Amino acid sequence: MRDLPFKLYLKAFNLAGKRCHQRADRSFHIGNWQFSYCARCTGIIFGQILMLVLLPFGIRTHFLFDLACLFLLFIDWGLQYVKILESNNLRRVVTGALGGIAEVSLIFKAFYYIYVLVSKWV
Repeated sequence: MRDLPFKLYLKAFNLAGKRCHQRADRSFHIGNWQFSYCARCTGIIFGQILMLVLLPFGIRTHFLFDLACLFLLFIDWGLQYVKILESNNLRRVVTGALGGIAEVSLIFKAFYYIYVLVSKWV
């Protein structure tokens, strides 16, 4: 029974490993426990959840804001990928959160505009 928390942690870690690289140097830690997702993925998930909570309250973002957030996410990733500028976990989680917010916002906008177009035909 004592091993249950560790077994649950391993199950979550292995499940997340199918979606994220889980590098220890790019992940947050609580004590000796590494987060199941890297800092950028953690930020993206946080941003997605935050926007899903805010949408029912009528909080929306502008299309250009969404594009800017995704651009920042891509620039942060790209500069690191081509080894021009190494990112840090704070920048990864912030750009990830902005990207997650933009992603949900753009998906919402797409569904809304599809709904408007279809409702005109019906």
